[in-house]
Amino acid sequence: MRRGAFFLALALGAVACGGGESAPPPVTPSAAPQSSPTVIVVTVVPSPTPTPAPATPTPSPAPVTPVAPFEITVSEAVNVRAAPTTEASVLGAIYPGERRRVVGEARGQEVEAGRGNVWYAIEGGGFVYAPLVQRVR
Repeated sequence: MRRGAFFLALALGAVACGGGESAPPPVTPSAAPQSSPTVIVVTVVPSPTPTPAPATPTPSPAPVTPVAPFEITVSEAVNVRAAPTTEASVLGAIYPGERRRVVGEARGQEVEAGRGNVWYAIEGGGFVYAPLVQRVR
């Protein structure tokens, strides 16, 4: 590698000084001092390889405790999520007047401080935060 860099520098110096294309002009003595040839040094620096970001761990599914099925409704629209956390993707929603069947409970994120961490598992898949729904009587 060093030998290649030397020859590259030598070739670039020769081209910069006008060498290699035509015969040099005849040397004539002069009283002015001659300048020394310019030497060009080329340093090749490798670019760093980017380090990939660590993968985000996939949360393990929350254990669901089966319950005697019951129906729920909502007074305001509530998201149905893929896991018992607001970080999980939204699968759909329950709107006022609609009913869903609860088939289990899971412990998850406490969305509202002091209201618990119980989420209902909905028949057909998904979770809703229990404090946001009402049981149908």
